[in-house]
Amino acid sequence: RSTHDRFPIQVLASCNATANAACTVNFTVTENDNFLLCALSSSGRIPYYGGGSKRGYFFNRGGDSGVGRQQYDFPLFASYAQFKQLDFTVALDEDEISAITEAMQFYLLDSCDHDAQECVVPLSFNSSTKGSVILENLKIVQSNWPPESNFYTIERKPAKLNTSSFVTIDLTALDLKTPLPSGYPDNFAKDWKIKATIEGESVSANFVIGKVPTVSLKPLTGAVGFPIRFNASASRGTSTNSPITNFEWDFGDGSEPVVTSVAYATYTYTAAGNYTLTLKATDTSGLTGFGTFTIRIGSSVGAVGSVISQRFIDFSSFQRSLPTLAFERNLILEALGIDEQTFSNSLISLNESYKRALFLPQAERDQQLSIILGQLADISVPSKISDSFSFNAEFVPDVDVANPEYVNALSGEQALSNVDAKNAIALWQQEHVELSFSAKVKSAEFAEGPEPLFSIVKISLSPLTQDVSDYYLIISMPGTILASGGTYTSQELAPGVLGFTISAERDIVLAVDTTEFSEFKAFASPKLSELQFIEDICGDDICDAASGEDSSSCSLDCGRKIPGAAIFITILLSLLAAIVIFFIWRHYARDYKKRLFKSKRDHDSIMSFVEKGLVLKLPPESIKQKLRKAGWAEEQINYAIDEAIRVPEEKAGARESLGGKELSGEKPKKGLFSFGSKKKE
Repeated sequence: RSTHDRFPIQVLASCNATANAACTVNFTVTENDNFLLCALSSSGRIPYYGGGSKRGYFFNRGGDSGVGRQQYDFPLFASYAQFKQLDFTVALDEDEISAITEAMQFYLLDSCDHDAQECVVPLSFNSSTKGSVILENLKIVQSNWPPESNFYTIERKPAKLNTSSFVTIDLTALDLKTPLPSGYPDNFAKDWKIKATIEGESVSANFVIGKVPTVSLKPLTGAVGFPIRFNASASRGTSTNSPITNFEWDFGDGSEPVVTSVAYATYTYTAAGNYTLTLKATDTSGLTGFGTFTIRIGSSVGAVGSVISQRFIDFSSFQRSLPTLAFERNLILEALGIDEQTFSNSLISLNESYKRALFLPQAERDQQLSIILGQLADISVPSKISDSFSFNAEFVPDVDVANPEYVNALSGEQALSNVDAKNAIALWQQEHVELSFSAKVKSAEFAEGPEPLFSIVKISLSPLTQDVSDYYLIISMPGTILASGGTYTSQELAPGVLGFTISAERDIVLAVDTTEFSEFKAFASPKLSELQFIEDICGDDICDAASGEDSSSCSLDCGRKIPGAAIFITILLSLLAAIVIFFIWRHYARDYKKRLFKSKRDHDSIMSFVEKGLVLKLPPESIKQKLRKAGWAEEQINYAIDEAIRVPEEKAGARESLGGKELSGEKPKKGLFSFGSKKKE
């Protein structure tokens, strides 16, 4: 936080400290807020970045190593950057790290009065006044430093004991949370160490950052003396396999906490006011999440009027935010259990009942208002519908995804289905159809937080040539299809696998009950019979005169037998030597490629980008610049550009060679596949 803000941490006690020993000083967090945490690396094996004159990110004057290039692009820093919406990209190459360092320094110096001290990577977290994580020795603040030179500014109260030299902040019972960037898996967890050093002496504490259950609650209003049925059923465990099994309710009025095994609790407040309700949820993995909610309790008359008014406001905002597409709109209303006309009529009826109750005797009035409050609690509506997450990708041709059996099932053929067919499908898709994928999560925004409803996925099919007509799209996906955005000719080929018959350029839009978008796979293919497989005639050890084979057109089948054992042995040895050299070269080439790319998908992705850039006649240097900004390493970029330029040249040379043979009367080998009458080699 800026040093000009009031810092809601207060010192409770302190004690004498020496250069060799520090004592714990207790602080109390007085309000919920976002804070910054300084995390220093303690590993000497991590590369050092930054210089003696630099401060903030990647720098530690105590002689410890900088953080740079920590595993997985240092996700804590990436999280902070995303959380603060800073405009730069985290990458692994040294130039990018230097740019990040500079940008982070400027940000820290500007927001922290131009002195970040020895803080390496500020980590944003949210604290609550009640929690389970204990953090010690976060930061050392020397008492003789002016306030403007500290990364933290603390409102110091007079210490009960004398303070000397420095104090160690002990933040006890905090709920530590970090915003995980999208794309990280659910099981993301990392061990980290907090370390502070002064005059060669240091203290440290270990902690783990991971995903915890999310907590949701409604309603957030009530009336004095009327039971409130709290509903936390929208809370979620850390995964679908780890549901929440234990809820601990602290209603914030001094009463003892209540533990339930279900997501509901009923409670009655005896006085008007605002209460902080703390809800602790534990899932089957033993992980715990916390939520704090402000519960507003008023008089029965005021509470009912306020709730009815808010329901009308929320309902109007909700209707305006509904999608225009009928299938999305209907699915949202179905998921929320809302009929627009019935809901509107219910609100009008309750409002009329409320107005009549105001003129009843007090006893009857309170009884009637209690009934109305209970009915209002059962018809809550979100304030709006929003897209809480989006995802975009491209389905590149992949022989591991292509399945000829699915194509046969759609076409009704029994065409040849083998590895050659997979290659033919991938090649056809590369030359004829581009498949792109986008997805978004539809969520309902309640006062207590968003509630995911379902996901909308769209597969866009764009022909690359004019001769693309009838073909098939096969999609493999997790989850269940809830509805579709159009009328499609489709067939379920296997659990989680759908096949579509495509006759024109179009989009396939589906509503699904999953957010595992990276698990979606797809490929496009015509009938296998249209991928004409042509076997090689020359080279089958049969001299077939009917097919035009003779000693000049196919010496392999019709040539003379090689006389002489010496010539035979010489050729055999030469062949063996060539095979050995080939396998050595092949092993080196494959090993080098595997070292550069973690998966075939990474390789295909960068190759697709480079090849498209070359087709658009972009200069290689321009392509390199774009790939660098996207986070690709220089060695990966050079390999991809070299392969994209070299392979077509080799193919062109092969075609020229074949053309020469054809002119001289020698029959060239036929290609493995052919599409229609236009043969591809």
